[in-house]
Amino acid sequence: MWLLKMKSAIELPSLMINRLRAGRSSPSWLLRRSNSESFQRLRSFGFLHQNRLNSRFTTFQRAYQLNCSRSYVTYRRFGGNERSSHQGFIGTAINLLMYSKTARQVVVVTIIGGGILYVTHLEVTPISGRRRFMLFGPKIEQIMGDQQYRQLLQEYQGAILPDNHPTSQRVVNVMRRLIKVSNLPNLDWKIHVINDPRQPPNAFVLPGGKVFVFSSILNICQNDDGLATVLAHETAHQVARHSGEKLSKTPFYMAISLLFWAATGSTYLVNTVVDLLLEMPSSRSMESEADYIGLIMMSEACFDPEEAVRFWGRMEKASRFEPFQFMSTHPSNVTRINQIKEWMPQALRAREMASCHELGGFLESFNQIGGARIF
Repeated sequence: MWLLKMKSAIELPSLMINRLRAGRSSPSWLLRRSNSESFQRLRSFGFLHQNRLNSRFTTFQRAYQLNCSRSYVTYRRFGGNERSSHQGFIGTAINLLMYSKTARQVVVVTIIGGGILYVTHLEVTPISGRRRFMLFGPKIEQIMGDQQYRQLLQEYQGAILPDNHPTSQRVVNVMRRLIKVSNLPNLDWKIHVINDPRQPPNAFVLPGGKVFVFSSILNICQNDDGLATVLAHETAHQVARHSGEKLSKTPFYMAISLLFWAATGSTYLVNTVVDLLLEMPSSRSMESEADYIGLIMMSEACFDPEEAVRFWGRMEKASRFEPFQFMSTHPSNVTRINQIKEWMPQALRAREMASCHELGGFLESFNQIGGARIF
């Protein structure tokens, strides 16, 4: 008897599982034997354990099949969102251009409109004769200059020398002669000397005629001709309206940056390329142009243009560190010296045409009498 019971307990699990797999959800033969001792043992050890295994296997199999059916699930590296969005942008743009006639028309109209805008806003730079794109007028530059002027007055309010100070009068005398040949006599000129030894040697002219000279540059200038070299260069930026030109180029830089980003997907690479290949070369070109215009201006104002070479030589010695030229917004001092030497015949010719030999003594006397009262 006990052998039969053992045989029944051994054979019953496989029989039950086979019938359940065959699709019988509620076997009657199982219910009839629910009270037997063998079934109780089977229920405790065999059937429930096998059912749990089958349930777990089925769940895992369904999850695996569901996961494999998700074609959009891909492996992504850490930090890859920028690249993914960049690829999506390129794909969307290509699809629009290939399949959308409206998108192609928009691109064509944009290119034609941009070309017309560029051609109709070309202007000729005074003295140098260079043609450049100018999108904004002088009023925008004036607003920007006035805002910067108020900020600088507040920043250096305790270091600005009074107008009757000898140093201030010296700067005013030099600026007066330069203003006469600048074709900008109607600006509201204001001249300030900042006496702050902590500041590096510097001088600049804001749009609207606001002049700031740091006292630390006067030792490098050494004389009025050296000071005229600096002030004529800074005034030349306003004569050429370089502030407005830089502002006008901003939309083009933004558009080119967007195209570079669409091609590479790297913001750092885009900024580096635009800086090194576009913005910095453009800035160096404007600085060289200001050197040329300033050299001609100081010659017409009867200053010695050859002092410009000596000034930049002293600036070269005073410079502790100078970056590589291609990584700078300004030409190197050596480049400036070489360029000024090339322009020197034109500067001497301009000085000769201004009849400075006859008027030199008169201008010097006029400057000493006039003081700083006209500003």
